[in-house]
Amino acid sequence: MQWRVRGASATTGIDATITVDAETDADAWSIASKRGMFVESVERVASSDALSPNKAVQVPFHQPPHAAPIEYSELRREAGWIAFLGIVLAIIGWFSLGLALLLFGIVVYQVVHHEHDPNLIATAVAMVPTLIVTAFFFWTASAVLRMLGFIGLAVRDIARNTRDRSRTTGS
Repeated sequence: MQWRVRGASATTGIDATITVDAETDADAWSIASKRGMFVESVERVASSDALSPNKAVQVPFHQPPHAAPIEYSELRREAGWIAFLGIVLAIIGWFSLGLALLLFGIVVYQVVHHEHDPNLIATAVAMVPTLIVTAFFFWTASAVLRMLGFIGLAVRDIARNTRDRSRTTGS
């Protein structure tokens, strides 16, 4: 019997629909998974609705030979570098905030002790807000990079779990 399998290519993510011959929907799911497809749904095709060579041309669904899937260890290493870069940016942000607080502290000290240095006060007035904004910029960039690293791992885990589920349960 024929089954219509809807899903997406495991390598390109492009939506695809194929028709397979199988005994059960679980077998159809397994066949589509083996062809490199993330299966979304499987439905039985009525005999009048079946794709025949006269009605439509069915393009075989296969994984291109040059598009080898990324290994989990490689993805984890890349995500690790992205997370490390995010941590470095966060440290730069904290350093920037510390420098802003130091300049502000020096100006307050001079004002309290009546040791006014107009050049230092002018520099601090210009630099402190700039350093604080810079700190927030680096913290934001750090958060984005760390999220991208985690999203990369999560997407790979979802893909791996979907493929493993179709292999073990056949559903």
